[in-house]
Amino acid sequence: MRALMMARLHGATAYIVHMTCRESVEALVRAKLEGQHCYGETCPQYLLLDDRVFTKPDFEGATYVMSPPIRPAHLATTTPCGADSRTACSIPSAPITARSRWSRRRWARTISH
Repeated sequence: MRALMMARLHGATAYIVHMTCRESVEALVRAKLEGQHCYGETCPQYLLLDDRVFTKPDFEGATYVMSPPIRPAHLATTTPCGADSRTACSIPSAPITARSRWSRRRWARTISH
């Protein structure tokens, strides 16, 4: 909501990424319906998962650590950025597996030394 308010005050277009909570989607929808130029984006994991993934056994839950974090089910984004209210939104689909995440970290360590 803060980003939307600042954009409105300065006459700028807001583009909000990684929307993970229902409240943020609702704020975007309200601003859009009030005539503000604003757009939002979420990711598939925020639509499909909730914080129960962190309880998986054998440290498997650690593979779901990301920023922003996956939210509890009652707070999660339920529709793709308000698609039910005709609010434009994008959902990137670049999957990152645990293996690709590990290889990027390994690469980053290699070039930083």
